[in-house]
Amino acid sequence: MGSSEDAIARFLASPAFGVVGASPRRHKYGNKVLRCYQQNGRRAIPVNPYGVVGASPRRHKYGNKVLRCYQQNGRRAIPVNPREPVIEGTDCVASTLDLPDDVKSISVITPPAVTERVVQQAISKGIENVWMQPGAESDASVEACRRAGINVIADGSCVLVVLGYREL
Repeated sequence: MGSSEDAIARFLASPAFGVVGASPRRHKYGNKVLRCYQQNGRRAIPVNPYGVVGASPRRHKYGNKVLRCYQQNGRRAIPVNPREPVIEGTDCVASTLDLPDDVKSISVITPPAVTERVVQQAISKGIENVWMQPGAESDASVEACRRAGINVIADGSCVLVVLGYREL
């Protein structure tokens, strides 16, 4: 299992988990993720909520799609947006610092300069896992996560692909 698969496994880890979009083809990413969970004895859905930093009320934006992807897969997700009170029927918080204490993982869908500020907040908040969606990453934010001991995914892996987003 490669380092990206390890990082994703830690991000989504719980005693129980299911992989939507798993493929019977061993070379496909969904199959690799499924095998990763099977090797680690995972079986259903995690209980800890996820923060979605950069959530958007506009359904065509990736920040909205990531939020809906978590929701479609039975995960509790909390949108982080300083200008919106509610997105997709879920109350928003204004910043990463405002997330409930049981949130240990965040997906980040922001421009790289904003991601760097988000990472500093995540470090202060005690966030354990940061998944920078494609286009959100920067060398500085990745290095800051690593220095702080945060499990970071910033290799171009997309939660929409890994969890199997579908437009409804």
